[in-house]
Amino acid sequence: MHTRILRRLIVAVATAAALSVTLGTGTASPASPASPPGGVYTCAWIAANPESAAQAHVTCDPSVFKNAMTAQAAPPSPAQTMTPTVVPCASPYYVPNGARVGQGVFAWSDYFNTTYFAWKGIYSPANYTWYIQGADGINYVHASDFDTNWYDQPGLAYYTYRWGAQNHSTTAQQWRMCPTTGG
Repeated sequence: MHTRILRRLIVAVATAAALSVTLGTGTASPASPASPPGGVYTCAWIAANPESAAQAHVTCDPSVFKNAMTAQAAPPSPAQTMTPTVVPCASPYYVPNGARVGQGVFAWSDYFNTTYFAWKGIYSPANYTWYIQGADGINYVHASDFDTNWYDQPGLAYYTYRWGAQNHSTTAQQWRMCPTTGG
């Protein structure tokens, strides 16, 4: 009887030791990856890594920009224009920074105190809706582009805005964006 109990005790201790080595005692489970595999944010990756996605300024939740569509403010003065920009800025800001977004994914910049944005899709074929959203959550300007030309939006009232876009193309996209006070 004592031999049987001793064997069970040895097996239990050995199992606990093996489990301890396998799992690592006293350590937390590994954190979510900081960036997506292949450098492309997808809705599946975003759903599995919500904190990393929020830090990267990406989501598949349309309310980030779409909810503000119902309460649009009057267009900024002068009236909005969507024309290709002849001279792009010297130091573009990448949206999102360091990766691309898959179809259906929204990405946005930090906020800037500005009166002017210029942007372009980098990868062709491009198909995206872009937004200029104020710190008050209102989309002041939005439209769609279907190419990789530079575009600009001059004439915004001086305010705190962010620039964002949703990729509609099956080609993963990243944008170059320039906020300036000019235009």
